[in-house]
Amino acid sequence: MKTLLSKRPAQYLAIAVAFIAAVAAIAAGLEHLSPAWPAAIQAVGSIALLLVTYRYVILTERLALQQERPITAIRLQIRETAARKLGQAIVRDSYMFSSMAAATREAVERTPPDWRNAFDVDDVKQIRALAEEIESLTLELPPQLMAQAQETYVAVFKACLYNISAANVVAEEVVLAKTEGRDVDPKRLETEWTVSKRPRLHGKPEWAEVLAGEALLGADLLCDELITAVRAYLSE
Repeated sequence: MKTLLSKRPAQYLAIAVAFIAAVAAIAAGLEHLSPAWPAAIQAVGSIALLLVTYRYVILTERLALQQERPITAIRLQIRETAARKLGQAIVRDSYMFSSMAAATREAVERTPPDWRNAFDVDDVKQIRALAEEIESLTLELPPQLMAQAQETYVAVFKACLYNISAANVVAEEVVLAKTEGRDVDPKRLETEWTVSKRPRLHGKPEWAEVLAGEALLGADLLCDELITAVRAYLSE
């Protein structure tokens, strides 16, 4: 059907040109019989030309619509697929935020604090992978979800960055304390964070905020809101 329609506009245009040429030839041949004949024939030719042109426009518009429909369907399919993948990723990994926050608080509140298990690097890598997955899908999402997905990505990546920075601070202090034959000093941890890490981080979180898992819980909330929006989109 597409091939047939794509050929017809050209055929109609050729017919119109041939018709005009024929009308002009007939008018020239009849001009010696009566001056009114050429004008009458040209008027009929003009009307016929308008009809042919109208048919040409209709066929061209129909062809354009048939070409647009598959593109629209493909674009819709890409958006739905991206939304489904995003929803699956969030459902799969979002439990990590509250779990990590709880693990940090539990380790810090022990007597003495269990600093070695306060920040799990493997868990941080998992939420970083989630952040990267959200980012990779954002541009394929429907427009109404893009801004929310981007905001969620920033929050998840920020939580990841805060926790990996805190893990580095703790790891360095654990090694130093072992070398010096003493326990880990919470004051040294806070000082190192405040002096070396905090100034370079977006949002400049306090050490107490990191230990409380505030960035993790904030990311968890945004993930919940995003998955709700994704489900609403897919149910339309």
